Amino acid sequence: MINTIKEEVDELWSNRGRIWTFVKKELKMEFGQSRLGLLWSLLEPAGIILVFATIFPLVIGLDFYTWVLFFIAGFIPHRFLQDGIESTTKSLVENKGILNQVNIKEEVVPISSSLASFIKFSLECVVFFSIIFISGIVPGWLALIFPFLVLSQLLMVMGFGMHLSVSYVETRDIDHILKVFFQALFFLAPIVYRVGKIPEVYRGIYLLNPISRLILLYQESLLHPLGDFVSYIPVLENVLLLLIFSFVVFIIGYTSFKRRKVKFMGKI
Repeated sequence: MINTIKEEVDELWSNRGRIWTFVKKELKMEFGQSRLGLLWSLLEPAGIILVFATIFPLVIGLDFYTWVLFFIAGFIPHRFLQDGIESTTKSLVENKGILNQVNIKEEVVPISSSLASFIKFSLECVVFFSIIFISGIVPGWLALIFPFLVLSQLLMVMGFGMHLSVSYVETRDIDHILKVFFQALFFLAPIVYRVGKIPEVYRGIYLLNPISRLILLYQESLLHPLGDFVSYIPVLENVLLLLIFSFVVFIIGYTSFKRRKVKFMGKI
């Protein structure tokens, strides 16, 4: 088992050049024809944030600036999850021309797509960190959990995306199902409202959703001076559980991809 994992890691590492080439290709395909290029990866979420920010602070009755920071801390991770899984799911089909012409390890394609989404997420985080710095907010020691949350989410994106990418070859309806799913998830996670708004009798069920816990931990790691976001869950225990959950998702997704790719690759 350990030898098999080492062989897989070594093989992927030997393909790191191709992975980076595909990452650049993904970004160029999405932004290369635009005059503003990668800047659109910031302007698009900024536009969405502006739309929500003109409505929800008034409805919920919160301070505008505090709510916007709270919203961004949840919206950016949700956006990475959605964009990463959706693009990784479609990656094999969208790169079928290359896969049919070039002898390449198929795993390179979905992994590259996930990493391209990660780069866009990283740019958005840099802007958000700048806003926090300008605001004078100094995150506490819980900011140290931020890299582990990012790692956890990247593994989730790769695991779910790789599993679905093979299924998408035969069932294109998955794309529509994912859009509905993430729209529902947006309102089933504490992004536009705090967990305290959930009636206590339902709060335990609500927190069974691992994405809700992930969002809470992001908010706590970056915005602790604005309030206690994780009074409902133990922090370090949940970071560890999320990492374990994400590693399991990645291993299952990667194994599923390896097992099923031979059957479906001929159908691309």
